[in-house]
Amino acid sequence: MGRENTAHTRSQNKMILEYLQSHKSISQYEAADIFGCWRLSARISDLRDLGYSIKTEMIKTKNRYGHTVMYGRYSLITAESEE
Repeated sequence: MGRENTAHTRSQNKMILEYLQSHKSISQYEAADIFGCWRLSARISDLRDLGYSIKTEMIKTKNRYGHTVMYGRYSLITAESEE
C-alpha cells in the first residue's frame, strides 16, 4: 500500500513545516496535540522527500511508570543552524 497524497496529508505537511520554521523543533506528542497528527514520522518523511533537511534527535526520558523510553524530536536544518 503506497503513501496517500491527500489534501489532508498535504495540509499537515504544510502546518508541520511552518511549525518547524517558527518553533525550531517538534515531537510526536506536540504534533498530536497541536495538529491531530498521529503519524509525525510519515509527515517528516514526506518533507524529506520534498527536499527539506530534518534532523532527528532521540530523547531518553522516563514514562509515567518509571520505565526508560525514547522518542524523536525533529528539527529543520537551516543554513543558520549549520553555522
